[in-house]
Amino acid sequence: MDDMIRDDIHVVWVLATWDISTAPGTTEPYYLVRKFAEHWETHVFAPLSKPIESVDQHRIPVASISAAILFNTVLVPYFIWQAIRKPPDLVYAYRNIFVPVLIAKLFTNATVVYDIRADPYAQAKEFEEHEDSQSQIYHLLLRVTRILHRFTLPRADGVITLSESLADRVHSNYGVPRNKVGIIPLAVDPGKFTPKEENKNHFKVVYVGALREFRGIDDLVRALTALEPELRSKVQLELYGGADEEYIQSLQDLTQDRLSINWHGHVAHDQLARQVAICDVAASPLPPLDSFEVSSPAKIYEYLALGLPIIATDITPHRRILTEECSILVPPGDTKVMTDAFEKVLSDTRYRSELSEGARRLALENTWTDRFKKLCGHLDSWT
Repeated sequence: MDDMIRDDIHVVWVLATWDISTAPGTTEPYYLVRKFAEHWETHVFAPLSKPIESVDQHRIPVASISAAILFNTVLVPYFIWQAIRKPPDLVYAYRNIFVPVLIAKLFTNATVVYDIRADPYAQAKEFEEHEDSQSQIYHLLLRVTRILHRFTLPRADGVITLSESLADRVHSNYGVPRNKVGIIPLAVDPGKFTPKEENKNHFKVVYVGALREFRGIDDLVRALTALEPELRSKVQLELYGGADEEYIQSLQDLTQDRLSINWHGHVAHDQLARQVAICDVAASPLPPLDSFEVSSPAKIYEYLALGLPIIATDITPHRRILTEECSILVPPGDTKVMTDAFEKVLSDTRYRSELSEGARRLALENTWTDRFKKLCGHLDSWT
C-alpha cells in the first residue's frame, strides 16, 4: 500500500460544511479523513463536534447553509492567510465550497479535488419537493449554488463521485471533463462492523437511515404486517435514524398493533454496529427516486459487513452492490413480493445462513483501505 502513497503530498486540507467527525450521514468523509491522517498532515475545516485523532482541526461555528456562507465570504482572509502560511499540497473539498478552492488554486500549487456524492442541485430540489418545502429563498440559493458549482468544478484537477451515472451528470450538468471524474463507491470498515450471534426466540428486521415518507419505510411496514400471524408474532422491526414522533406514530398506525416496531433514534456509530449486529435481516426499501438512482447507500455495506441478509428494492444502486448470494431484490412498491421475500429468509435457517456468509464475503471486497488506494490512483492520473 505504502508504495502508492504520493511522496509529494505533505499537507492536506479537507473542507466540509457539515460535521464529519461523526459517521451518521457523513460516512465517506468520516473514514476518508482518517485515511488521510494516517499518511499526511491533515487539516480539517468543518463544523466538528468531536476530536479526530491525528488531525489539525479548524472548527467552523455553524453548519450547512450558514457554514457555506462563512466559507465563501467572512473566512476568505483566513484561508488566504492559511494558504500563505502553510500551503497545502492537496485540497479535498465537498459541495458548496467555492472561494477557498479558488484561493488554493491562486496562491498554491495544490492539487484540488472535489468530492461530489450527489448532484448539488438536483438532489436537494427533489428532496425539497417530497418534503413540501416552498421557500423561495431556498429555491434561489439552490440556483445560485448550481451556477457556482458550474464555475468551480471544471477548474478542479479532479472530481470524485460514486457511480457511473452520477459521473455522467457531473460531466453533462457541470462541464467537468469525463477523464477528470473518478468513481469511488462507498465502503465499510469490516473490523468495526463484525457479525455477532445472539440466541433469541424472535427475529429482528433492521432499517438504518433517515426516516422519511419518501424512503419506502411504509412499504416495509406493510410487508412485515402481511406476514402469516405465527411468523409475524416473532418479528420485531428495529428502526435507527432521526424522525419526528408523528411519522413514527403513522407507521405504528399502519400495523394496527399487529407488528412490533422499536424506534431507537440516532445512535452513536460504535454502538450502532453492536446493536445492528444482533439483528437477523436488514431492509433497504428505497423507491426509484432520481436522486437514489445515482447514489450508493452507505448502510448497505455496513449490513454486508455484519453478515446480514438484505431485502432491498430492485433499483440501480442496490443492483450495483448486491448479488443473489447475499440478498433478495424486490420490485419497488410491491409489498406482496417483499412479504414473500421476508417469509423465505425468516423461515429457512439454512438459506438465511448462506446469505449471511455471502454478505460478509462481499463486504471484505469493499473496504475503506481499497477505496483510499483507488483515490491515490486517481491523484496520480490527475497531476
